[in-house]
Amino acid sequence: MKQKTPQFDEALDKILNGLSPHKRTCKQCAHEFDIFAEDIEFLKMLRVPPPTLCPLCRQQRRFGHRIYFLPIFYKKTCAVPGHSEKIIAYYSEANPVKVYDDAYYHSDAWDAVSFGKEYDFSRPFFEQWKEFSCDIPRQSLFRDIASVGTEYTISGLSSKNCYYVAVPYYAEDVYYGFLPFYTKNAVDVSDTDNSESCYSSVSIDHCYRSTFCYVSTNCIVSAFLYDCINC
Repeated sequence: MKQKTPQFDEALDKILNGLSPHKRTCKQCAHEFDIFAEDIEFLKMLRVPPPTLCPLCRQQRRFGHRIYFLPIFYKKTCAVPGHSEKIIAYYSEANPVKVYDDAYYHSDAWDAVSFGKEYDFSRPFFEQWKEFSCDIPRQSLFRDIASVGTEYTISGLSSKNCYYVAVPYYAEDVYYGFLPFYTKNAVDVSDTDNSESCYSSVSIDHCYRSTFCYVSTNCIVSAFLYDCINC
């Protein structure tokens, strides 16, 4: 098969064929990280050059768009025409993006198609994309408006009385948590499923009255567990 980018492939082959296990300095944090033989085989398989950022900085870049991983709340002026009130949002006032309150965003009072723009081939793509992205209204918290008592939550669905929680799904009375699914009466939890009355636990499933538990399933009235089942 004839290559469509022979100069690029030639340059990439020169880089990949000359690679051997070594240490590199991250361009972002200046910390050293290793390039192992397994990494080189993976790079050759994907046909990409070696990374210039360390694994942690690459992870930060990948997660950069997932702003609801950790709830950080701001007061921002609602951008709905005729509105001037401050609303709770995960975009700061200094952020140039427009934010609509969740109720208005879900309504038929505005037409998203009206924000469409013609592409200008004489200007750089990403410059236009940034302007386009900042001009389109965003939800204030990407929150389900059917949820009750969840003003300080980000994303989620059909939850009740949750505070400082990210992505609660059918959760109730959960405080300070992330990804509580079908969870009730819990505090300081992360990635919980079908659990109740738990505290300071991570990655638990079908647990009850359990504290300081990690990666455990079907545990009742337990504490300080790791990788446990039916305790």
